[in-house]
Amino acid sequence: ATPLVSHAAIAKAAFEAGDFTLAADRFGRANSLVPAPSLAVALARAQAKLGQLVKAYEGYSKVVRDGVPAGAPAPFRKAVEAARAELPAIEARLAWLTVTVPGVQSAQVAIDGEPVPEAALGVRRAVDPGRRRELPGQAGVRGGSRRRRRARRPGRGASHAHPGRGGHDRRRH
Repeated sequence: ATPLVSHAAIAKAAFEAGDFTLAADRFGRANSLVPAPSLAVALARAQAKLGQLVKAYEGYSKVVRDGVPAGAPAPFRKAVEAARAELPAIEARLAWLTVTVPGVQSAQVAIDGEPVPEAALGVRRAVDPGRRRELPGQAGVRGGSRRRRRARRPGRGASHAHPGRGGHDRRRH
């Protein structure tokens, strides 16, 4: 069997067996070999099962945004319809976080070990619900501290992180 067929078969069996980590890995590999809406939706479903809601949201959104050309195979059209139908449920489960660093011209901030681009500071961004590890480090400012914060879904208090100020403001949107 070709690598695409092998990855897709393993992914489907893993998903049905509840091994969503293996399913996500293999659906991702198959989709990188031959991008297809059906594989992207299957990957998003596995990511959602793993609680990787931002990745799932991005995958579903791309499928909806890209669509398929007229005359595309039925499985591709069905995948776009499925993505459009499943996207709102994923979006409702996302948490939103706004990171601000007041009074600092240049800041280096990471959330859960992932750098936050300076252009994204002060901008509301989707995050997976749960504990966040903020690692502030502002250029020219001493003593950033490590803190853990919970990112909450809308309606439960959105999280506003203020690294370096020693405060954390939870205001509702």
